[in-house]
Amino acid sequence: MSHPYGNGRGPSSGSSAPDTGFRAATIEDGARERDLYPPYLASGRKLGHGTAAWLPAPPEEMPVPGPRRPDSAFTSPRPVVALLDTGVQDHDVLLLDSGEPYWTEAPGWVPPLPIPSAEPGVYGSHWGHATFLAGLIRLAAPDARLLSLRVMDDSGRASDTNVAAALTWLADQSDGGMRLDVVLAAFGRTAETSDEDLAPVRAALARLARLGVTVVASAGNSGSEQPVYPAAFAADAELSVISVGARVSPTERARFSNHGVWVRGWGAGTNVVSIMPLRTTVADGGGFAYWSGTSFPAASHAGVLAQAVADRSARAAT
Repeated sequence: MSHPYGNGRGPSSGSSAPDTGFRAATIEDGARERDLYPPYLASGRKLGHGTAAWLPAPPEEMPVPGPRRPDSAFTSPRPVVALLDTGVQDHDVLLLDSGEPYWTEAPGWVPPLPIPSAEPGVYGSHWGHATFLAGLIRLAAPDARLLSLRVMDDSGRASDTNVAAALTWLADQSDGGMRLDVVLAAFGRTAETSDEDLAPVRAALARLARLGVTVVASAGNSGSEQPVYPAAFAADAELSVISVGARVSPTERARFSNHGVWVRGWGAGTNVVSIMPLRTTVADGGGFAYWSGTSFPAASHAGVLAQAVADRSARAAT
């Protein structure tokens, strides 16, 4: 099969374009909701999770992270959440009371396909996406640690090759003794039944499942029941994938959220508040923003899972 942005197997002969298969699961809240319904959905196979935009939020809208217990409160090392995304950037919320960062870059991780970098002063639609997700994980899992792997460019695109390589790298590290509890993949794409490009992704997910690592994936924002991967791998009993969609109330899903029997979890995904990088004036309002999409309940769910691991360890220590 072929992808609109590449062939799914790396650069073709004479081309330096990466194979882009996945898109971040964010959407411009409300402004383009009409685009998610016919004739849009009737126009053929779609790649991606909708349009993206964030709006500055006042600092007082951001919840305060809960207290972080000392290392001595646990019987084992802190749980680790690996975030595959645009790469986390600094923010005060991601600093602990000790001054140490809540997150670290994955040591030794190098994507096999170069990820395009924006020109200085030019910010893509998903600039800060990983930082926003990191803030939500920090809120849900104050006792965890975050590991950042860059697989996505600032336009929200990630290649099949880099995603499969990142999951395989994590499986290798976990198999070698690195602590890893949860992986967050807040992106996805549709696929045909015979889509061989997803085979390396599934193989890596199977290894992670055997190692006891849970993968949380966003369901996508096309308002459709059509399966989106890697989230739709939640229907595969051999894998430990949890697919998460967005809702606007406890009983109503967001109109943009994908749905169907392959979506197994739900969370708030409209006008979510979190952090944006502080190092430029783009982040008006002190580095906080509103954003909508299934990326964000997926991030919160990943944090909840990690915090549950920490809580079990703390109970065992008492």
